Amino acid sequence: RNYRTTQPIAAAAAEIVAGSGDTDGEAAEQECIHTGPRPALYAAQGTTDQWRKIAHWIVSEARRLRLPAGAAAVLVPSSDVGNPLAEALRDHGLPARFMKSQGFDLDEPGVKVTTLHAAKGLEFPIVVVAHVEAGRLPRETAATDPDERAAFEESQRRLLYVGCTRAMRRLLVTYDRSLPSPFLAGLSGERWEVAG
Repeated sequence: RNYRTTQPIAAAAAEIVAGSGDTDGEAAEQECIHTGPRPALYAAQGTTDQWRKIAHWIVSEARRLRLPAGAAAVLVPSSDVGNPLAEALRDHGLPARFMKSQGFDLDEPGVKVTTLHAAKGLEFPIVVVAHVEAGRLPRETAATDPDERAAFEESQRRLLYVGCTRAMRRLLVTYDRSLPSPFLAGLSGERWEVAG
């Protein structure tokens, strides 16, 4: 039984690992206690549009859940986009700070911006997984052996799955429409809502 995420989030996240060699069969069939809306996908027209959408969505969903904006976390593939994204959220009026895994403070009142790796084991009512783009997720690898490359890609796919399942009530996945991650290719309109 899953007490953390809603049934629609668990089912949608399971699509990310469906058919991969590392599929967790239980992930697709787990019984969830909570329900809610389907998670949303947003294809942004560039970085500025992506960050604007994230800020507006957090405000809207926090209000809908009657929670402070600090109940939200934005998870990114790497730290190189974490700091500028946190700054952009502050420019949109949201208190936000990029946190590395060592300095992570769950009691921080603002929006937590951190990497997917640092978010393992954590959970938040509202989660945005941002910059799910080719070259970022999966990131480039120096591996040349086909088996090594395949194992690396599976670990990156699993990382996206884990990031999505950090969401307890609301989930938004964003990406630049010109660079969608190949991991988004198999996601269905049945499980995911296309955000406008």
